[in-house]
Amino acid sequence: MQAAAWAGDVETIHVLLEAGADITISEPISGTYGTALEAACAAGWLNVVQLLLKHNAAVNVRPANGIFGGALSAAAAGGHGKIVKLLLRHYADVNAVGGLHGFPILAAAQSGVLSVVQRLLDKGANISASGGLYGSTVAAAVKGNNLDVFNELIERGADVHATGGKYGDALQTAAMKADISIVTEILDRAVELVNHKAGKYYTALIGASYFNRLDVVTKLLDAGADFRVQGGRYRSAITAASIRGNKTILDRYLSMKPPDYLLDEAIVEACAYRQSACVDALLKAGANVNTRHPVRGSASEAIDAPAEEDVNSDLEEMEFDPDEETEEGEEEEEDNEWEGDNVSVSGQTDEGSVTDLQLEEDASEEAKIRKLLREAQDRCKRNPTVKRFRTVKYQNLPPSLSVGLPTRTSVPPLPSNAMNNISKAGDAADHYGMRHSEVSEKSWSLPLHPLREDAETEPQAGFFTQDSYGGAKEGPYSAPIFTRNDDVVSSPISLHPRSTEEISSGRQSLPAQRQHPTT
Repeated sequence: MQAAAWAGDVETIHVLLEAGADITISEPISGTYGTALEAACAAGWLNVVQLLLKHNAAVNVRPANGIFGGALSAAAAGGHGKIVKLLLRHYADVNAVGGLHGFPILAAAQSGVLSVVQRLLDKGANISASGGLYGSTVAAAVKGNNLDVFNELIERGADVHATGGKYGDALQTAAMKADISIVTEILDRAVELVNHKAGKYYTALIGASYFNRLDVVTKLLDAGADFRVQGGRYRSAITAASIRGNKTILDRYLSMKPPDYLLDEAIVEACAYRQSACVDALLKAGANVNTRHPVRGSASEAIDAPAEEDVNSDLEEMEFDPDEETEEGEEEEEDNEWEGDNVSVSGQTDEGSVTDLQLEEDASEEAKIRKLLREAQDRCKRNPTVKRFRTVKYQNLPPSLSVGLPTRTSVPPLPSNAMNNISKAGDAADHYGMRHSEVSEKSWSLPLHPLREDAETEPQAGFFTQDSYGGAKEGPYSAPIFTRNDDVVSSPISLHPRSTEEISSGRQSLPAQRQHPTT
């Protein structure tokens, strides 16, 4: 019955009904479309739908594994307004759950038919319904590429910030195929989504780079998209453009001074997918020819392996372009006219055909890549200390986009100037970079100066006696101690203070017991 309903075969349906086929059953039914009514609604056969409803076909039955989850969702997905209207008259559940799109309103939104969307909303469809393939009504409308449907949903309260679904959010969905006007509308209402990380392509910028949408890439970059973000199936915007051979977009990124790790990852992927123009551009931008990919190995190993094939269901869904077919037809006609002139270029020389064959072999993507890699490796051999050779000129960009990820400096901080406030002798004895425990383990190397007879027997602030430092008995000698812990000079006893005059003049005062005795 499902097959007959899908094909619109009314005679066969009559025969099956007369034979006792039960279309009133309300239990879950399996099959591609679940029920005969759902199959007829998906195919758009209004007369078949009328016939089945006349024989009391169940309208709200929920199939066990049908594509659309119900007759109303099937009709809404195809944008069949008359069938939707007929089903609603027979009390179809406007918020029925199930199927590919999750809800009838989401199915209608992706169809791009405004009248169907309006009818369902007028009948009480939940505009905030979430789930299904696209996650939200706004994302589904974007997939349908209809600005009027998008605006209608927004005016009725749909949330443009809603996330979820196959592509993560409405902006990533729009970045693939939607008109630039829809992309602009989303950015005007929810610019926060520009760097939202979710979905099949991880960010909207990666999706736009993959589908070679330069206008969308420019719009996203102007809105603050970060091309350095990594994640998802295609890893980064630079890698996505390299895999697809979208050199115009790749050149745009390369002029923005990308980090080296993005270049290294992209060049291996470009070799794996046989994109010679992108390999050349990446090498000129400074990609390391000897880098190693965690999965594919080096660039040479990637080109030695069988060529990767980019299998993507979204590419299969791309609409047919009649203008492109017309251009191909014109080229074929021109070739036919030229061949009719009875002139053979290769026939002008005895070895012409062999030369043409050799040129064709040399022009293969794999041969070009091997030559580029070999030349780059030779440059590295001639200059062992240089790993990257850059010839790309960078544009003037804001700091947020013109630099890579922040890196920590390996230069240690300068030592504290407090060490200079004690004495010149202390400067000569200080062990910079050594902690207090390390200094204490070594014997003191400064000469010990005898105290003058008229000096106080007790040590002054900032000094230890020989007994307190070296363990000897208290005597007429004293020596300074300097301790250092994490660039901060510390002492068990407070340092000798400096007067205002000494600080202003830059001169340091030495304590009395540090003075050399006169001879």
